[in-house]
Amino acid sequence: MRQAIFGLGKESMIYGIGSVITRFIGLFTLPLFTAYLKPEEYGVLAMLALLTMIAQPLFSLGLSAAMGPSYFESDNLLNKSKVVWTVFLINIVSAVILIAIAWLFPVMLGQLVLLPTEYTYLVGISLTGCALTVLATSFTQRVQFEKQSKLYVMITLATVLIATLVSAITVVFLEWGVKGMVIGQLAGNIVTFFAFLLIGLKATKPAVDFIMVKELLRLGLPLVPSFALLFILMHANKFILESQLGLDAVGIYSIGFNLGMAIGIVTNGVATAWYPFFMSYINRQSEAREIFARIFTYYFIGVGFLCLLFFLAAKPAVMLLTTDAFHDAYAVVGFVAMAFFFQTLFNLLTPGLYFNREVRYVTLLQFLAVLFSLPINYVLIAKMGVIGAAIGLAIGNCLMAVILYCWNVINRSRYLIILYEWKRIFSFIFFAFWVNIIYLQLPEITTLGEVTKSIVIVMLAISSMYFLLNNKEKLFLIKMATKK
Repeated sequence: MRQAIFGLGKESMIYGIGSVITRFIGLFTLPLFTAYLKPEEYGVLAMLALLTMIAQPLFSLGLSAAMGPSYFESDNLLNKSKVVWTVFLINIVSAVILIAIAWLFPVMLGQLVLLPTEYTYLVGISLTGCALTVLATSFTQRVQFEKQSKLYVMITLATVLIATLVSAITVVFLEWGVKGMVIGQLAGNIVTFFAFLLIGLKATKPAVDFIMVKELLRLGLPLVPSFALLFILMHANKFILESQLGLDAVGIYSIGFNLGMAIGIVTNGVATAWYPFFMSYINRQSEAREIFARIFTYYFIGVGFLCLLFFLAAKPAVMLLTTDAFHDAYAVVGFVAMAFFFQTLFNLLTPGLYFNREVRYVTLLQFLAVLFSLPINYVLIAKMGVIGAAIGLAIGNCLMAVILYCWNVINRSRYLIILYEWKRIFSFIFFAFWVNIIYLQLPEITTLGEVTKSIVIVMLAISSMYFLLNNKEKLFLIKMATKK
C-alpha cells in the first residue's frame, strides 16, 4: 500500500512541478511582452481565452472522462488502442465542426465575449488551436493513463517554450502585436497535437470500434453541462458582488482570488494523477478499499494543512505585494484555497461513479451544489461583502463534495465501500479551526510584525501536526529525518 501511495504522490509532484515551471516561464516573459503589447491587446487575449474556455469542454463532448472506464476495462493492447482511436475519430468530427463555426461566424462568436469587431479575425486562429487541443485529447489521456507523467510534463514544457519563442519572434521582431501572440499559441497547439499523435502511433495500433462510439458518447455527453456548472460555482459570486458593491469590491476580491488559486499547483497535480491511479483499480476493487481511504486521509490532512498556511500567510503576503487599497483582499485568500481543496476532494470521491459507469450523475450532483450555493452567496455577500463572497465560494465547493459523499452512502449497496478515517480527519479539522481562531485573535501590527507573527504561528502549527500522526507515520518520519 505504501508503494502505491508513494506512486500517486510522485505523479502528483511531477505534474505540480510542471505547473510551477510553466507559470514561471509566463512570469519571466511578462516584462518582454508588456513592453510590446498594449493593455487593450492583453484584454483581447483574455477575451479569446474565455472563448476557448467555453469551446473546449463543449466540443470535447466529455470524452476525456468517459474514455477511462472503457480504457481500463481490459489490459489488452487492442482494446486500449480501440478506445484511443475511437475517441480520436469522434474528436475529428467535433474539431472539424468547431473550426468551421470559428471561421464562418467569427463576428458572432466574438460578440459572445464582447470582443471588439476589429479583433474578430483572431477568433478563427484561436479556436483552430482549441480544436487541435480537442484532437489531442485521446492521446494525452493515454499518456496519463499509463502514468507517464514525466513524458507528459516534458511535452507540455516543450510546447510552452515553442509557443513563447514563436510569440517573441512575431511580437518583438515582426511587430504583429496581439496577432503574434495568438499565432504563438497556435504554434504550441500544433506541437502538442503532433507530439502526442506520434507517441500514440508508436504505442498503439490504429483501430476503431464503431459500437464503442455509442457507449463513449453515452458516458461523455452528460458531462458537458458540468463545465457550465463549475463555472457558475467558481465565478457567479463575482457577478453578485459587482451588482451589490461595484467593481472596486470585485477588484479587491480578484486580488485575493488570484493569490488563493496558487494552491491549484498542488490540487491540480493531485487531481491529474488521481484519475489514472484510481481507474487502474477498476478490475481489482477489493485492493482499493484501504488504499483509497488512506489517500483520502493524507490528502485531507496534507493539503488541508496547506490551506491553513494560506490563511496564516495571507495577510503579510497581501501587505507586502499590494498597496493599502487592496489590503482587505487577505481575507479572501484562505477561503479561495479551501474552494480548490474541496474541488479535488470531490474528485477523490468519484471512483464509485466511474466503476459503475454512472458518470452522468456528476452533472446532477454539481447542479444541486450550484442550486444551494447561489442563494448562500447572495445572502453572505449582502451581509459581509467581499469576505462573504469568499466564504460562499468555499461553502459551494464544500457542498459539492458533501453531496457526492451522501450520494455514495445512499448507493453503498452498489458502490465500492471505503471506510474513511473520520476520527483523524475531524481531529485535524478541530486543530486547524483553533489554530486559525488563535491567529485571528492576535492584534494587528506593522507589516514586519505580521510577517513575524505568521512565521511563529506556522512553525507552532507544523510542530503540533506531529501529534496528529499515528505511530507508524511518526516512525517513518523519524527514519526519513535521520536517514543519511
